[in-house]
Amino acid sequence: MGKKTILRIEDGIKLSETQLTNLKEMTGGDFDIQDASLTADLQRSYQLRADSFKDAFSLIVKSVSRQSKTSFNSDSYLDWAKNEFVFARGLSRDQYEEILTKYTRKLLEALVTHWLSHVKPEHRWGEAIELLNKAEQYHLMMTGRPDLATLTPITIRGEAHFILQRDRQLPPLTDETRDELEKIKASVLSTTPDWFRALPVHQQVYLHGLQPTPTKLEMLKSSVNDFTLQWNEIKKDKNLENELLKIKSQSDVVPSWFSSLTSARREFITAVLRWSSNPLTDVSQALDGLNQLVDEMQTGKHVNPHHLAEIAEMPFWYVCLPAYEQQLLKHALKSNKNIAEVTSFLPSRLRTLPALPNFCEHQFMILNDQAQVLEAFDGRYRSSHAGSREVKDYPEQVSRLHTQRNGARIREVTLGKGGRKKMLLQTLISPVPFSEGFIPDRYLEAQRQKVVGALRQESKGKNIDIFTSNHPFNVARYVLWTSSKDAECLALLDNARELLKSSHLEKRVDDLKLQDREKQALTSLIKQSVAFIESNKNQKDYSVLSNLAARLDLSQVNLSVLEWQDLVKQAVDESRALKQAPVAVQGPLTQPAHVTQALINLLYNAKDNLTGSDWQPLFAQQLHWHSLANKPKAASSLITDVGDLALLTNEYEATLKSGWGTATFFDYNGRELFLSSLENLLMLKMQGVSYGSCVSGKDRKAIEAIHTDAMLLYRYIYGYWPSYNDTGLERSQFVNLFATIYLSRHQHAHAGQNAPGSEGLKTPDVYLPADIAQAIRDLSAQPDILTRDDCLASNNEVKRVVMGSKQHSDKVAIDIEAAKKLSESHRVALLNKLKALMGQRTYWDSKTTSLLRWGWNAPTGIAKIKCILDRFDSTQHISASETILAEIYAVVRERPMTNAKRDEATQKVYALIRELCVSKYPQSIIDVALSKLDSIKEESFSMSNEATTGVKL
Repeated sequence: MGKKTILRIEDGIKLSETQLTNLKEMTGGDFDIQDASLTADLQRSYQLRADSFKDAFSLIVKSVSRQSKTSFNSDSYLDWAKNEFVFARGLSRDQYEEILTKYTRKLLEALVTHWLSHVKPEHRWGEAIELLNKAEQYHLMMTGRPDLATLTPITIRGEAHFILQRDRQLPPLTDETRDELEKIKASVLSTTPDWFRALPVHQQVYLHGLQPTPTKLEMLKSSVNDFTLQWNEIKKDKNLENELLKIKSQSDVVPSWFSSLTSARREFITAVLRWSSNPLTDVSQALDGLNQLVDEMQTGKHVNPHHLAEIAEMPFWYVCLPAYEQQLLKHALKSNKNIAEVTSFLPSRLRTLPALPNFCEHQFMILNDQAQVLEAFDGRYRSSHAGSREVKDYPEQVSRLHTQRNGARIREVTLGKGGRKKMLLQTLISPVPFSEGFIPDRYLEAQRQKVVGALRQESKGKNIDIFTSNHPFNVARYVLWTSSKDAECLALLDNARELLKSSHLEKRVDDLKLQDREKQALTSLIKQSVAFIESNKNQKDYSVLSNLAARLDLSQVNLSVLEWQDLVKQAVDESRALKQAPVAVQGPLTQPAHVTQALINLLYNAKDNLTGSDWQPLFAQQLHWHSLANKPKAASSLITDVGDLALLTNEYEATLKSGWGTATFFDYNGRELFLSSLENLLMLKMQGVSYGSCVSGKDRKAIEAIHTDAMLLYRYIYGYWPSYNDTGLERSQFVNLFATIYLSRHQHAHAGQNAPGSEGLKTPDVYLPADIAQAIRDLSAQPDILTRDDCLASNNEVKRVVMGSKQHSDKVAIDIEAAKKLSESHRVALLNKLKALMGQRTYWDSKTTSLLRWGWNAPTGIAKIKCILDRFDSTQHISASETILAEIYAVVRERPMTNAKRDEATQKVYALIRELCVSKYPQSIIDVALSKLDSIKEESFSMSNEATTGVKL
């Protein structure tokens, strides 16, 4: 659970005590109120992003071993960076982007210098990015995530209302993972030993999985010998090649000899086969290698077997983590006595732990002006994808475990709620063929199928139905559109149709325990409703009838169904014969004549809307039901749910069969988006559980959540569901509702909880139909709002922030540290003297060997220093002098120590600057350095025609 609830309220709205009390009851307690705006606060967003990177950097300082022996004051460095890169109010998005990029680069450069000096130079920058990324994820995990709710005012039928969106945090761990984390926390093992990491994967899984763990060399030797003998027997099987291929392909049917092996031996063979091109030969050679490893242990070349015990106690997924991540995880676990608290939330990018990141329940409610619930819809679950792309290249054992655990966690939370017997597992990814090299979606699609397969296997004999689908929202829909013959979609459709059959409807009525009269009336009504909806595909026909029947006060009327049918027929005939509107009936309806006259008046005024065929029997049933005195609320809910299920089933089938070209180039209303929402709505009306994900669970899934919420709101306001085939007014009404919910920025704020400051959705203009995208621009009066949202969302990853800036200095942190050792007054004095000295053009022109005699011809380093000093203003903030001096140090450090062609004055300037840079205590020599500069200055002034005699620096 989140530690608290944040309630976002639109700017300018002041809630009364009554409203606040109602909201507290709804959200389960107190909440913190935040202002919500249609416009992203760019200054706040970029500052939050920088602050989050700062927190991540600080966590690295506390938890990850520093490799450099050079002194480094991280607090001082962070203070410098904060003062140097200021996110002032009123800047443009591009300016904020530039500041964030520069700030982040400085953090990365410090990591390169002090934490990654042991890494090959060509890999340091990439590893620094990943280290900062991972540290941010663990910091967010340690901080936890509050539940998030957004209250948005809306006018419905001329009256003030609110809509409430809420995302409730759910525990991401299975009990098994929690137990493993307890072991990790208590373990003395800090990181996986280098010798173990250097082993091939098949040797790692074998040594780690041996039970019992060998503590003596003889035990290990005996185990390997037994395995070798067993393999030699297995090789006698003439069909072994085919059987190994089955194992490699992860077939559900494996040979009996494989099943009989110990876990360690099965994992060994599986690991070998994963990359094998010649299975039989490769397994035999791998076994030879295992024997060779044991022989080397006997010679002392490798660590002794008893050291395996510490490794074997740890879960294998932990053993495979990079050393820095192991340190981050252990630090996080030790920060709190309660494992459940420290792991209550996993941000969407923390996908190396076998748990469900970004796991929550999304709820949508419609409230009156006093913030009382008018309609609360069942929650829908979401998370990052159950399969983790981050462990795609880990040993098969690890990636398999992630998928199994996450599938189990989904099952525990969703199917364990209220005895639900149906579940939808929906993804929104793009598993385009031949795309493995640049997107992970093909791998993730395979993991979805594994989760679904496992859930279906576990549900056998339990009367539980598992449905699944995938709908790409981006350009992949032009290749992977959902076919009208998609087997999974048709299975869902068939099941919905099954629930509309008489036997199922009768059972649902029986469950209400009604009196005979009400039971018979309700059964007849819902059966008649289903039949009418099935024969009248325009769902507004059903809505019109339902609304008409509810307009009359029939509480004092006691008629049978047959009598109602006669009255309806009579009223229809007479209303059609009228030339002008009849006089309205006054007073209560107590006599059949009064009822008939009221019906005539009602039907005359609604005649243009009664376009459906054979509507009179249903209308009579509806009137009969409304006239009954004892109607429990549950019965009314059942009427609504059955009608909605029938309507949504029709709409889902119509969208699946939407016609040639509508899935691709003639798709104007978002077919895949509509299908995804319809599936969620169907599942709710089928009394099932809806769970969905994209890769992160915060971008494409957010678009679907908004779309589904908009459909629920549309149904509440207009009495019928929006359709994929809508045009004109109906489409415009739905588009405006979507835009309103989108601009509440609830989903944006939810995304920001996974990466503070990244309060946006990625590429919304790609996912959304053009009319919705334009409506968002128009309603917000911000033509670039979708581009801005994409930009903010894309800043969730460090590599996107510093994209295109791979050139970096490994020494920048050292130079800043050196510059900060001088007092502010001494730095300013030094820079002022250097600036005046660098300005002696004639003097420096004489010091160069260049044959070019136009422009400024100072020595290369001097010219660079002058360019830097041209930016210096002694009235600027403290960090400015630190930055300028650090850049000068960097220039001098890049110059050769000596150069036969270099003149004496240039050498002196470089030498005194270099001496200040490398000195542990530059304050002790600064006066001497300033004096030397005065001497060089006197020489420069005497030679320069531009100098003014007697000027004192």
